[in-house]
Amino acid sequence: MRSQDRKSDPRMHTDLIVSVIVVTLNERQHIPRLADALRNQNLPPGVALETILVDGGSSDGTPEEAERCGFSRVIALPGASIPKCRNAGLAAAAGEWIGFLDGDCEPASDWILTAAPYLQGNEPVMVGWPAEPPLLRTWVQEAWHLHWRTKGTLRRKDPEPFRLITTRNMLFNRAALHLIGDFDEDLPTGEDTHFALRAWAAGVHLIPLPQLRVIHHGEPATLKDFFRQQLWHANRRAYRKIVRATRLRHGGHAPLYAAIFVAALVMVPVGALCAFLAGRPLWMLVALVPLLSAALLPAVLTSLRARRPVMLIPLTVIYAAYGTARALDLLGFARSKRSWKTR
Repeated sequence: MRSQDRKSDPRMHTDLIVSVIVVTLNERQHIPRLADALRNQNLPPGVALETILVDGGSSDGTPEEAERCGFSRVIALPGASIPKCRNAGLAAAAGEWIGFLDGDCEPASDWILTAAPYLQGNEPVMVGWPAEPPLLRTWVQEAWHLHWRTKGTLRRKDPEPFRLITTRNMLFNRAALHLIGDFDEDLPTGEDTHFALRAWAAGVHLIPLPQLRVIHHGEPATLKDFFRQQLWHANRRAYRKIVRATRLRHGGHAPLYAAIFVAALVMVPVGALCAFLAGRPLWMLVALVPLLSAALLPAVLTSLRARRPVMLIPLTVIYAAYGTARALDLLGFARSKRSWKTR
């Protein structure tokens, strides 16, 4: 492990510290922008900022760039998984409040100021909101952001706020961390969703905050990159842990959707074989109905909730790519969890 401690230790100047932890792998190009955004945070009176970057083995000089940009601490852990890097950041954090961002994120200048009123006091609290793509965005980025924006708007008796909070935009207090514990190092991906689910199950007050704005500059811009990202994000281990912990009462949307897509995909070759044997080519269309419905129905719901009917076709394509990627992982065809950004 290599670390650098800056001379300006925030613990010497304030009563309360907020520690922002960033886990990276080959994010050198984004680090200066992130460092500027953190440096320009409007902090509440009596609060100081500690910035910790934990790198999992970049080959592009990310740790050196973070040191040059003035991060309070830089920790290099070559070959470490994402959850191991996150836990190393937690172990190094001195703050009473803790935040997580990705290396390709850019928080608004009032990011910490917006979260501060919710993190004060002794109640265990976690806040967050889906990060958004840049203003100049592709149809892929717009469609997926629309999915995230409308994810929590369906009225239900038992809302699941953990579905809206990931480590791209997450802050919590030390009281919450005492209840949650570390990130699960058995998970190569999906560890942040599992972390938020455990927080909710442990009694942490989870608050989705739309005002908590973070731009994610690394959002996939093409359908190909989106598909590769979803193959990487999909995680059968995480699905199993969620199913065992909640018996699919909560947090089961992703594994359930993946299972539906598996069934729909299986019906395509079966339908083709039946059509061939029966000499009825039109039967093939019947076999495609479940697959088309699995992508079309959530697209209809999302476009209606967002009042954006023009996005129906882009959303259908996005859900088809998402479902196929998750189904392939569930079937065991995506065992390698090498980052989708690695060519």
